[in-house]
Amino acid sequence: MRRFLQLAGLLIAVQALLWIIVGGLSIWFSPLLDPIFGVFVFAYFPAIKVVARAGSYVGGSNIIYPIFLGVPLGILIYGIVGAAAVCLIKRPN
Repeated sequence: MRRFLQLAGLLIAVQALLWIIVGGLSIWFSPLLDPIFGVFVFAYFPAIKVVARAGSYVGGSNIIYPIFLGVPLGILIYGIVGAAAVCLIKRPN
C-alpha cells in the first residue's frame, strides 16, 4: 500500500509539473506550442467530458469550468490508475 501511494503521488506530481510547464510555455510561445497544448488537453478529454456532463454549466462557464475542473480530475485518475497498473505488474509472486 505504501508503494502504491508513493507511485500515485509521484505520477500526480509529474503530471501536474508537466501541465505547469507546457501551459506556461504555450502562453509565452503561443503560435508555436499550441498543437502540443492541444494534445495535452485531448489526453484528459474523458475527464473533461465527465465534468461537463455532470456540471450542466451554462454560457461562458460551459467553456472554462469543465477544463479547469476536468484536468485536475484527470491528473488524479491517471495517477491512481498508473500506480495501480505498476503495482499489479511488478507484484511479487
